[in-house]
Amino acid sequence: RSRNNPMLNIKRIKINHLQQPWGICGEIRTGWEIESDKRNVFQSAYRIQIGESPDFGTLIYYCLRK
Repeated sequence: RSRNNPMLNIKRIKINHLQQPWGICGEIRTGWEIESDKRNVFQSAYRIQIGESPDFGTLIYYCLRK
């Protein structure tokens, strides 16, 4: 990792304000916090995939923001 590419960690992932959602129906709202080894780091894009299984063979939710 270079000095210009900070290390990022995703923490406190939530779906509809819950850290351990179960049986979500309807609209899905996602949220998370990022942690970095550098100051003033922000996120400009993301892609979220939720699958029925760990291999994401069947996606039940997909969101991309560039």
